[in-house]
Amino acid sequence: MESSEGEKATPPAQFRLLRPVTALPGTLFDFQQAVIVAIIETSGFQPTQLLKLNEALTTQFAKALAGKQVTGAKDVLHTILRWILHLQRAHNHPLFDSGCIQVLSEKHPPAYMLVAPYFHAQSAERLLGHVLAVCQAILRGEAIDSKSLIRSAEVAQKHLQANGIKSLNTVHYLQAAHSLRIPWEHISDHIFRIGQARYGRFLRDSSSDQTSSIGLSLARSKAATAELLARAGFPVPPQRIVSSVDQSLLAAAQLGYPVVVKPLSEDGGYGVTAGISTESEVVQACNKLPPRTRSFLVEKHIEGRDHRITVINGKVAWVVERTPAGVSGDGNSSISQLIERENASPLRSSSPDTPLYPIVIDAELIQMLQKKGMSIHSIPERGEFVRLRSITNINVGGIPVAIPLATIHPANINMVERVSRLQGLDLAGVDLLIPDITRPWHQQYCAINEINGYPTMGTYTAKHLYTSIVRGLVQDTDGRIPLITVVSSATGRGSYVSKLIHKVLSARQANSALANSEGAWIDEEQIAVGDQRSFSGAGVLISARDCDRAVLEIAETDISKYGFPVNGSDISICLLQGNSSIGPTVKSFLDNVGDTLICAGEHYELFKNQPPNPDRELILITQDYSFAQQHITGCGATLFSKEGSNLQISSDKVELTVPDMGILEAEVLFAAAALWAGTRDVEVFSQLRSLAVNPSNTTQRPRSSN
Repeated sequence: MESSEGEKATPPAQFRLLRPVTALPGTLFDFQQAVIVAIIETSGFQPTQLLKLNEALTTQFAKALAGKQVTGAKDVLHTILRWILHLQRAHNHPLFDSGCIQVLSEKHPPAYMLVAPYFHAQSAERLLGHVLAVCQAILRGEAIDSKSLIRSAEVAQKHLQANGIKSLNTVHYLQAAHSLRIPWEHISDHIFRIGQARYGRFLRDSSSDQTSSIGLSLARSKAATAELLARAGFPVPPQRIVSSVDQSLLAAAQLGYPVVVKPLSEDGGYGVTAGISTESEVVQACNKLPPRTRSFLVEKHIEGRDHRITVINGKVAWVVERTPAGVSGDGNSSISQLIERENASPLRSSSPDTPLYPIVIDAELIQMLQKKGMSIHSIPERGEFVRLRSITNINVGGIPVAIPLATIHPANINMVERVSRLQGLDLAGVDLLIPDITRPWHQQYCAINEINGYPTMGTYTAKHLYTSIVRGLVQDTDGRIPLITVVSSATGRGSYVSKLIHKVLSARQANSALANSEGAWIDEEQIAVGDQRSFSGAGVLISARDCDRAVLEIAETDISKYGFPVNGSDISICLLQGNSSIGPTVKSFLDNVGDTLICAGEHYELFKNQPPNPDRELILITQDYSFAQQHITGCGATLFSKEGSNLQISSDKVELTVPDMGILEAEVLFAAAALWAGTRDVEVFSQLRSLAVNPSNTTQRPRSSN
């Protein structure tokens, strides 16, 4: 392109993928989730091209976006990152980290690393590959609605849909764990693990590995639950199990109108019709049941306010009154206009990102209005509330209103807690229909409508319950065990140091685990064979429920290629030699160590700057005591060095000489530093001394410290 004299030509936009998109099994930086990485060389993307990119993706993924667009990014990489995050989340992929763009080279054209969290590796790789292909097509001036790109979008969306989480409950639990920095991982299908080792708990929807399977089976059967409760003396509505329209009409006549028709085992109000007062309405309700329904319930309709009472471990934790979908008149607007106005609330949408669902104008709503002598064109009086649904469930437009526990009569709380104990559920949603919850249940006509073994608490009033439940699952901890990581490029050296540490730990406290290049152990018992460094070892340790603390050897090359096998550690030992051997990914891992980083004195310049954790302790290792005294004075770090056969520990907080440590190889100094950092007990040195002096007590020392 030519330019006028004196003007510089605008360089053409460039966009090139420098290496294939890769979904790492580990994470990077301070993220808690596994990440997908793309290395991209790009420059010169124009605003019009960004607009084209947004338009193309909005069109291709219209169903997922539900009318929302991704806007606001000023450059192509942040636009891509936003789309990758948004489209995965729109398909219920649990992503809570934000991703980032890292500058790799500022030469023209500059190179960047795009890092985004993912839940399902293949889905994320296909999605990012598609978005990058759209970018390249835009730059080449090719049609963005070509058959190949449309097909690519369809395949990407198909994978996203197939691998998303079906239960929003699960997403809320994982989000709570993430916000508490409690580790979690996907096991298989819809099963997740929250916490590590002794704190590890399995979770599926709202049930855990301690939830009674029999209790869940009972809760899934409305008829079985009602029979069990009735036998125990609890109030339940009279009901009949039927299998045809004729039987339902007979049951309604026997029970007396109004009645309710409902499936035997569906949740969320699906297929339920309440307030039925005529035979024709019974027939319509039967036709509304889910397809292939063989048997269903007809039960007496109980008038009363609908309360969902959440019980956690036998105690009432939260109560809401579920108010039905409806609108309040203003004297001027029609019901359809009022519904449109209500649905415009930012709290309502069909997206999982909002706590309330829209009110849908359908045949049931119109029939509900006709029973009142109204239509969607009717104009209610100012302040007049028009109920639009026979049931109060949130997914048909209902609104939960929190009820303070102090206002609920103790008899009602005690009754509901007895119900949950009878059912054998550690988490239950008890639906109580009662006119006045401030009065005892036995002084009014009320009924327990249902018990939900997978209660959806939602985020409108009860988001805090997810946090409370997750904390309880991991025994009010952060779900982690104390962990020491040993980062090494030399297998023998890392193995020797890690085993020295483990020998002392297991002698002091039972249930101490080790995973290194030689295998994995809990105390003296071997639990895995072969090379158990990095990811394989982390999997073994995290899965061991009898593991209270652990030492993990990590290969430096694994961090560089695959990301971090664990989300940080309490103490980390860097056995790498020379600053040039510590690449940016390894340094990022070491920077995110929680409490103590132990490295050679030569690495001081590399790690002296304040890390993400300003409270992190830095311990420097050297075998040259005089050198240390000369060059490390006042550096703000703790120094482990040797003077003859003595171990010297010095900093502005401690000056300690441990005499007669015997052979003080660098490996022994590193092990001593880790044990001291974890215990602050001088006794660990006498235990370590016996191991260092008697090598038969440990694995063979490496031949070289290099």
